[in-house]
Amino acid sequence: MRKYDIKNKRNIGIILAISIGIIIMFSLGIKLFLGTDRQEYQVDTNTIVFDKDKTPIKLQDSGIIKTKWNKEYYLIYQDKDYELGSAALAYNEDKGEIHLYGRYYEIGNGEEINVTEDETVIKSTALTKFYKLADRKYLVVDKEIKSADGLLATTDFLMIDLDKAGNATMTNHKVNLKTFSETTIVTSNYTFDIANEILTYGSDKIDLKKDFVELIYKFRYYQFIQVHINNKTTRISEIPELKELIEKIQKQIITKACKNRVLQIVNQDIDYNYKIISKIM
Repeated sequence: MRKYDIKNKRNIGIILAISIGIIIMFSLGIKLFLGTDRQEYQVDTNTIVFDKDKTPIKLQDSGIIKTKWNKEYYLIYQDKDYELGSAALAYNEDKGEIHLYGRYYEIGNGEEINVTEDETVIKSTALTKFYKLADRKYLVVDKEIKSADGLLATTDFLMIDLDKAGNATMTNHKVNLKTFSETTIVTSNYTFDIANEILTYGSDKIDLKKDFVELIYKFRYYQFIQVHINNKTTRISEIPELKELIEKIQKQIITKACKNRVLQIVNQDIDYNYKIISKIM
């Protein structure tokens, strides 16, 4: 019979501990995988859906947009799968409706930020809106959209993607073009300096490249991450043990953002100002 000394026993114990850890992690992974909510949305005929490369797909029959385990959106149409990315857009030509899928950051006048998730339906493009999707990715919504130099004139919506050199690709159901010079988009309610990423409502200018703006987006994103605890799905921001820490970080972000004029001070009372601004975060 083979004898085991203390060293061998210790090594066996370590191997067993690692093996058990891997099994637990694997089990949790399966649980998370099976417990992930996979959303599914019906898409009507005569709807234009844009894939992840902004290529338009016009549906002659109905289709389905759904998420898979990786949280990416896919269009299932005529027995084919089309990758749409982490956020997607569909435009119904018959109804004039825009359907947004995924997380969009709507930036309004006064630097108000509203986060939309899952499916958002814009019933009419007469309601002017501006969204930031991610770094250097934007969406303009208005009944009439044009460039300040008059070279672009379109309607309803415009997806704008910037490369690192500052050039922009602008796409919708009518146009698909790339600019190599500074361009400003003009709508009925705001202007957007694409190259410098500055959104202007009247006399209010919002620099969308500022680090604090990006920090606010990231902070809001992490708050909305869903986790599974005790067979229940909840957001990170709703976990009691993390609330105090989240509030502390939020207060620091708001204080620094107000000092750097990224967020507007609405009241000179610091605590009251924090309570108001924290509602948009």
